[in-house]
Amino acid sequence: MISCEQAPFMRIAARLALEKGVISQERYDEIIREIEQVEAEQQKTNERLLRITKSKILEDKQIV
Repeated sequence: MISCEQAPFMRIAARLALEKGVISQERYDEIIREIEQVEAEQQKTNERLLRITKSKILEDKQIV
C-alpha cells in the first residue's frame, strides 16, 4: 500500500511507465485503483478529523 504523500508521484510514474511500454494498461489501471483507494481513505480520515476538531472547538467556546 502506498501513502497519501506518494500518490501523486506514483500516478506520474505509472503514467510514464505506461507510455514507455514498461507496464501494461491492466497494471496501470490496477495502480490507479490503488491510488484512488488511498486517496479516498485519506479523504475519509480528513473529514473525520475535521468533524472532531470542529466539535472540540465548539465545546471549548461553550465552556468559555
